Amino acid sequence: MDSMKTILLSTVVLLITSCSTEFTKPVDQLTIERQTLIKHCLTCHSTVEMQRGPLLQGLEGWYLEEQLEAFKEGSRGGDIKDKNGQLMHSAVKAFSDEHLEFAAEWFANQPRPEIKAVVKGDITEGKELYQEACYKCHDHPMGKFFSRSPDLYKMEDWYLMSQLRAYKAGWRGVDPRDTHGIKMRAALQPYSMKQLQNIVAYLAQFKEKPEE
Repeated sequence: MDSMKTILLSTVVLLITSCSTEFTKPVDQLTIERQTLIKHCLTCHSTVEMQRGPLLQGLEGWYLEEQLEAFKEGSRGGDIKDKNGQLMHSAVKAFSDEHLEFAAEWFANQPRPEIKAVVKGDITEGKELYQEACYKCHDHPMGKFFSRSPDLYKMEDWYLMSQLRAYKAGWRGVDPRDTHGIKMRAALQPYSMKQLQNIVAYLAQFKEKPEE
């Protein structure tokens, strides 16, 4: 019995280790199928294109997977005014769940790139507003767990602004299937775009998690 337990434990460890190694491999060391998948993503999610999507490296894997699933089913990117969301819906709908799960974990395990801040604002006010409006869900461990909210400081500031505008304009967080998005949109309503810009400017200065 002990030997069987040892074998099972060794197998589990081997599987976990092999998966972890696969997620940390550079693109050119992946299988051809996975290279094709990641390069498909990097067509837009890199610094090569002028009209590009956000950099995904270093973002939380569970959040990336959740958003890919939302794009695939159409609960995100379903509004005709959300041009980039519609492009994402078209880009991922042909991929299997397994493909999307791998892409999410691969990007999550890549080093977070150097990000240049471009959004300007009142950082002092932004800190106060962040503590008031964002901290409870996006920073506090229990809040993150129950609200399924990602770390905001890891996202590029221009992209974060674009998504806040989308929520405020009603392009995101309106599909009945997007329960977390609906809550996010409701939470933003009391704040002006200028106030949200100050929050983003505050977050943009951090390379690590902001101190409480």
